[in-house]
Amino acid sequence: HASIIITGGAATGASTVTVSENTDAAQSGTTAIAFKLAKEITAAGDTLGALTAVAATGFAMSTNNGTIYVIELDAADLSAAKPWVTVHFGDPSGSVIVSAVAVLSGGRYAGDESATAIV
Repeated sequence: HASIIITGGAATGASTVTVSENTDAAQSGTTAIAFKLAKEITAAGDTLGALTAVAATGFAMSTNNGTIYVIELDAADLSAAKPWVTVHFGDPSGSVIVSAVAVLSGGRYAGDESATAIV
């Protein structure tokens, strides 16, 4: 499972966000896919709305400042031959500052904790 958290800072345009599945890291065989989305797009808001289904055509980001979007994906949402995922931000015809991070859970080879790198 992947929760992709997108935070929007200052925005003067509305970028369109799409998600694609790919056959490799070079984005070969790219196909746009549908996904689930929760969002908080009110100015200075702090609560996500309910998860909603988003078509493969994606969604337009709000032009409000300080927005949050959470894309939810399960491995079952991907085709067997396309295990790579890419999040695309379309040209907003204006300035949009965003940050995105993927939080992975339900790992195939999960352990108790990650090993330390400190010696």
